[in-house]
Amino acid sequence: MDNTIKTQGIVIKSSKFKENSKILTVFTQELGKISIMAQGAMKANSKALVYSEAFSTSEFILKKGRNFYYIISVDLIDSHYYLRESIDVMAVGFYFLDLVDKSIPEAEKNEKIYNMIIVALENLGNNIINRLDLVLGYELKLISLIGYKPYLLNCIDCHTSNSIHWYFDNEKGGILCSNCKTRDSQYIDSLYIKQMMNYISLPFNKLSNDIMNFDDKLKLNVLIYKYILDKLDIKELKSWNMLKDVFENSIT
Repeated sequence: MDNTIKTQGIVIKSSKFKENSKILTVFTQELGKISIMAQGAMKANSKALVYSEAFSTSEFILKKGRNFYYIISVDLIDSHYYLRESIDVMAVGFYFLDLVDKSIPEAEKNEKIYNMIIVALENLGNNIINRLDLVLGYELKLISLIGYKPYLLNCIDCHTSNSIHWYFDNEKGGILCSNCKTRDSQYIDSLYIKQMMNYISLPFNKLSNDIMNFDDKLKLNVLIYKYILDKLDIKELKSWNMLKDVFENSIT
């Protein structure tokens, strides 16, 4: 009986195993996030050097072992080499992968997220969409797909759509009016709310946002990042710190 599995997957990260091998964390179309043993991948002349790098997308034929999946064969689809040619682009790409790694449990299939990652990386590589718009769209689409879509239509408590000021509450997962705001909720401009809706609903290639200036986008990114940390119950993402430095340096 054939117990092999065929699936496409993108390498999220890798770690050295023993002297010459790697353990790949791969987000796959059919199996979700899994660990794959890439034997001999650290050898200088290994064919695994290309497909075992972060961002590389391949079609795998795998066999499940006790702790890892083992590669029977692999065909590289796209190395996404162009994402490594610029530090700025690479910082965005690593943040995308890190977010998926931290937000998706092992072996939980989610084809919508898999397809979203592929499209996001393609848009990152073609350098047409503003990178900060791409990041904001990616963050909000991902957090929505894993079940934490922020409620932005009206006050999440009293459901009024009329308020002089609005406040975003991480714990409640949406906006509050002036009457319902809490001690922990944060003021949010109504323009930010409107653009958050657009970032969630519009496809990546339509995300160019000329309504908000760069500084406002950075502030919105901080708000969304804090919301993500709260929902994922983590303290920080080192990849976001690197990303933040890239964006801040671009305006100095």
